Amino acid sequence: MVSMGEAAPLYETESARAPHGGAAQWIEAADGVRLRVALWPEGRRGTVVLFQGRTEFIEKYYEPIGKFAAMGFTVAAIDWRGQGLSTRPLADPRKGYVGDFNEFQRDVDAFLAYLTAVDAPKPWLLVGHSMGGAISTRTLMRQNPSLRGDLVEGGGAPPFAACVLSAPMLGIYGAWYASILARRLSAASVRFGWGDRYASGCDRRTGADHGFANNFLTTDEARFDVYAKLVFAHDPVSLGGPTWGWLNAAYREISRLSPPSTPVLIGIGSADKVVSLSAVRRLDQTAPNVELVMLEGARHEPFIEADAHQERFWRAIGAFMDAQNI
Repeated sequence: MVSMGEAAPLYETESARAPHGGAAQWIEAADGVRLRVALWPEGRRGTVVLFQGRTEFIEKYYEPIGKFAAMGFTVAAIDWRGQGLSTRPLADPRKGYVGDFNEFQRDVDAFLAYLTAVDAPKPWLLVGHSMGGAISTRTLMRQNPSLRGDLVEGGGAPPFAACVLSAPMLGIYGAWYASILARRLSAASVRFGWGDRYASGCDRRTGADHGFANNFLTTDEARFDVYAKLVFAHDPVSLGGPTWGWLNAAYREISRLSPPSTPVLIGIGSADKVVSLSAVRRLDQTAPNVELVMLEGARHEPFIEADAHQERFWRAIGAFMDAQNI
């Protein structure tokens, strides 16, 4: 049973308008955390369920939401705990924090209960970006009883027919020795009680604050500007750098992930400097149900990339859905 409350806002700017027919509302996770979800319910082809990345918020996905809706899908999106307009756990709301990724699975359970309550049409297609790709992978593992084990506290097997992952966080960008050092530093920092402090080199600045010239997200300046204007106009959705706690939780989560049995399409840019390309390639090479689309020259976010990169990714998504009879 999901606890649902009153309507929640959907922000807009002159360059970022919500697709027609959608609405947001508050729901509550089992541990009392308030979450913002949004639904565009008019499509009958099935339901696209969006799992966003770290720092992100529902409004950033207006363009892909509109495209999926135009393809005939109902579309649903969520703000994870600690970001967007969902409950933030620390006094400084700009700090990116989670104690363990199991907490995100509580959000998943509440979100799926909400979609069941509103009778979101089947089949359900999971679409996850970056950190949302890691959360998606764990969620799909729960569909395989042989992998489920003690992955989460409670929850049943999610009913996803297939999954599209955009630059999934199966590893974090950097040389192998840098990753080992970061993993050890983050674990030690949490042990010393510094889990709520910004990780080394991180602060309250958002990706928008760094400006287009210094961004790792996209080669498309116009789409970066749409995102930046949303952040600057609506500060409550802003999120700064990760804490040691988030980083420690992320490394622990990555170590727990296994290839899911659900059909998966992955799109990732060859110039991605946020997540590990080698980790994505390893999954592609070891899992027969995984299809990889390498977007040459694209950065971390295919859904806000330049038209040429987007068109290739969207063609691959269309062909993948056709192959899965979605």
